[in-house]
Amino acid sequence: MITVTPYLAAAADAKLEDWGPLDEATGEPMRTSGTTVWSGEDGQEAGVWECTAGPSRWSLENNEFVHILSGRMTVTPDGRSTTLSESSTSCSKPTS
Repeated sequence: MITVTPYLAAAADAKLEDWGPLDEATGEPMRTSGTTVWSGEDGQEAGVWECTAGPSRWSLENNEFVHILSGRMTVTPDGRSTTLSESSTSCSKPTS
């Protein structure tokens, strides 16, 4: 388990790179940008990511932790809907 506190300052001042279109977009193309501020064992990463608005479909192979810094995101886990906004946190398990 990592302590995120040392990485928060780096995340706040991070310069984001253009990561291109979101592969999971299901409507109009969605642009993404971000940067990785920490990499660990077994492909673990922490970073900053932003995306233009639009619908997308995700199938997770790993656990996913999301903390919304600004804006909002609606997550629809097969049949349910949850809207996350600033200061919201979500943790998702892999899709079976």
